[in-house]
Amino acid sequence: QVSVVLTKARDYGIVQLTLDGKKAGEPIDLYNPEVISTDPIPIGTPELAEGDHTLGIEIVGANEKAVPAHMFGLDYVIFETNK
Repeated sequence: QVSVVLTKARDYGIVQLTLDGKKAGEPIDLYNPEVISTDPIPIGTPELAEGDHTLGIEIVGANEKAVPAHMFGLDYVIFETNK
């Protein structure tokens, strides 16, 4: 299981994450009046072979309440294994 913890704030956008070029979950609205961290957000259970992998982030919009800056913040990535 791969999960991410993201920052939410008044000037943050709506993001779509990808893992190795494939859509990972649904778009995530990162608007919040105060700066906070999200709870861990699961983005999939891919088979990750040894080697390099790419986490992509696309800003796809903004909440109508957000200050129009379209910011994004990645706090950390969590990798869990069944092994």
